[in-house]
Amino acid sequence: PQRPEQSKALSWIALDGGEEVSVRTVRCADLLRVYGEAVYMKVDVEFNTIDCLASLAAEAEAQAGQQEETGGGGEFEGKTSRTWRPPKYLSLEVEAVHLAGLFYK
Repeated sequence: PQRPEQSKALSWIALDGGEEVSVRTVRCADLLRVYGEAVYMKVDVEFNTIDCLASLAAEAEAQAGQQEETGGGGEFEGKTSRTWRPPKYLSLEVEAVHLAGLFYK
């Protein structure tokens, strides 16, 4: 069956008169930086779930490295620094189920 929600993967869209449109992308980790800490995150980005998880994991590692360098937080220009945290709970549509275990550290 044809699934228009997966248009990125299906060539029939072009055959049906559709065209590719470029849009600005946002990393999942940046969403948390802009909108603040999330307890729950629903990830439904079709074939880009792995990219979302990778951005969260990379940011978590970067934050852990910064905390080690600075001694775990503190003051910056008179303001208390806020630590970035990944969501406590994730809901995913995973294309590669075997990768889910990597996030149970």
